[in-house]
Amino acid sequence: RDEASPWLASASLARATLAHCFTWVGIAEEMPLSLALLKAELPQFFGNLNTEHVRAQWASTSTKQDASDIGNHSHPYLRTQLLSNDYAIYDAERARLFRRAAKQGIAVVAASQSAPLRV
Repeated sequence: RDEASPWLASASLARATLAHCFTWVGIAEEMPLSLALLKAELPQFFGNLNTEHVRAQWASTSTKQDASDIGNHSHPYLRTQLLSNDYAIYDAERARLFRRAAKQGIAVVAASQSAPLRV
């Protein structure tokens, strides 16, 4: 029996759970995009959310200028060795956030840049 198989199944289950069992999932490092998506996906509850408010402009201090660097170089050992499944789940959920935003017509802007704009 392969020792890694329970971990692989666990990561797959986590991704499926995030995608199908939660009404909304955001990413802290992508707060402006996450809030704009929250407003678009659940307008009956968050239609009046002011995404331009100063409190909605939070940005992670760990993000880099280049969005492709987010999480990739901060902790290389954690990403490649210790928490590789966790990072795989994070990466998949972040990519799903971008796809959901594009579907809603929300321009995807790197975390370290300005808030997303409606297109």
